[in-house]
Amino acid sequence: MGVTICELDLTKLVLKKYKPTVITDIGPCKVKMTLESKDVIDVVDEDPLLQQEMVDAGQESLDKSAKEIADELKGFDTDAEKRIKKTGLDLDGKDFANGFEMAYEKSADEASTNANLAIDKVWKDYVKTHQDYKKYKLKIAAKIGYSAVGIGVGVASIVAGVGTVVNVPGVIIGIIGTARSVSTGLQSIGTAIKSAQTVYKALLADIKDLTNEYNEWSKAAVTAKEIFRKGVEKFTTVSLQSIKKCESDLDTFVNKLKGVEKEAHTVSRELNKMLVEAEKAEKLVETSKIDNLIKTLKNLFAKTFKTFDEAIDSISGLMNEVKEGKEGAEEVRASISKLKEKIDNRVYTGAAIVIDLAVLGAEVWGGNTEVEDFEKAKEIVDIVQNGLQGLHEAYEDYFKKR
Repeated sequence: MGVTICELDLTKLVLKKYKPTVITDIGPCKVKMTLESKDVIDVVDEDPLLQQEMVDAGQESLDKSAKEIADELKGFDTDAEKRIKKTGLDLDGKDFANGFEMAYEKSADEASTNANLAIDKVWKDYVKTHQDYKKYKLKIAAKIGYSAVGIGVGVASIVAGVGTVVNVPGVIIGIIGTARSVSTGLQSIGTAIKSAQTVYKALLADIKDLTNEYNEWSKAAVTAKEIFRKGVEKFTTVSLQSIKKCESDLDTFVNKLKGVEKEAHTVSRELNKMLVEAEKAEKLVETSKIDNLIKTLKNLFAKTFKTFDEAIDSISGLMNEVKEGKEGAEEVRASISKLKEKIDNRVYTGAAIVIDLAVLGAEVWGGNTEVEDFEKAKEIVDIVQNGLQGLHEAYEDYFKKR
């Protein structure tokens, strides 16, 4: 039977840090983290202080995540409040609640992951001074219970029964709420890109150093054989350890690429949903048969669709870069293997190894795409969001003048 490390309501922690005025109907989000490793449980049972350190680390991490979620809630809630004040329609706030609900679910998963890492760090630090437990594997089971998010009681029924074309503002505002979530996803991609580049840059530097050092030893094999023999053992040991680090860093880089790919797929799906909803809004306007309204919004719709296309193209381009990155990573792996084979067999013949690091840097995605390049996609989504707001305001202004 597992040992409970944390069991709390993440929503309560969030609402302690920010009191929303519009998105007030946020259901519980129960997070339960249980220690499942039997051998580790036995250690914890004998050391209550260790268990308390795990509990403290998990709760501290979840509290930090709650602060970040509260900031996110504040953004959605403030936007909802502004929109309701502008339109006078409480229903316009509901789509911001839906946007926060999507963001909350993702953030809750991340909060669980971060808490798990915090607890794992406590165990790793403990093992440093208790080597007998080095082989014990820590396993934490996390269970998250989500609930729906709304904007209070009865608000959704306020605008019931109105004409079809009146649904247009709600559809547009729904896309604006989604755009906020997409912008957050793009920021996550930017962070992942930067992290991958940092790993890759260090990896290329390590390969360069190893290659240069190997080639120096090759010269020594020819010019000073006696010195070469005495130092070869030490060089071989150190270099093989360095090779392992290079292999590990390459694996880390590829995993980070997978993270970028996952986020990009999520953003791509959301952009597609936004495009479909925008098309739906345009059709609602067209079916209204109000010629002046159709004429007023025609150019605004065209501008909005153009920014959607640009955003989608940016995501497609990024996916191609990630694909090339995975392929290029195999070239780096081959270069590492080539060096490893030489060192492993202690082949120091005076013939230098030629590894074209410039080519590796240029061909592999980590040395090809700048974080700033993709931050432009975030700007595009902001333009989409602003364009939709302009569309919404133009729609309202049209009827206010009638």
